Amino acid sequence: MTAEDIITQLKTILTNDNTLKAYIKAIFVGDRQRIYGDTFPCIVIEVISDRLIQRYRGNIVENNLEINIIPAVQISDRDKALIGDATIKGIIDVISHIKTAINSQYPSLNKKCLYFDLSTEEIGDFPDLNGKYAVIKMNVMYREAI
Repeated sequence: MTAEDIITQLKTILTNDNTLKAYIKAIFVGDRQRIYGDTFPCIVIEVISDRLIQRYRGNIVENNLEINIIPAVQISDRDKALIGDATIKGIIDVISHIKTAINSQYPSLNKKCLYFDLSTEEIGDFPDLNGKYAVIKMNVMYREAI
């Protein structure tokens, strides 16, 4: 198992989920300074850290890969940006669909890790109040040979 395998599998899970692919326009890997209006709603997968937790016999180490999954919607109506409606997905809908897609592969992301957990750390507004974003923190424990 490697961090690259985990990130690739995470993107694959989100890309292939039928609910998400019905309305998510783009899934980016890596931080984006600017996302343009025609790519919303979107998801950004950003790696925060890959900490060494424990060293085992020989060349096996256990790591904690920290990932931020950042969905964003561009909707100027404040109510719809948060909770959506029958035709528009709000940020709460997107968070729920992301968690459902990833948790369908619990605990090992199709044998790419030992286990993981998800936690929504923040829900915020764009500076111009023309949309919302969330930060879903994903902690992934995995072992790799070094």
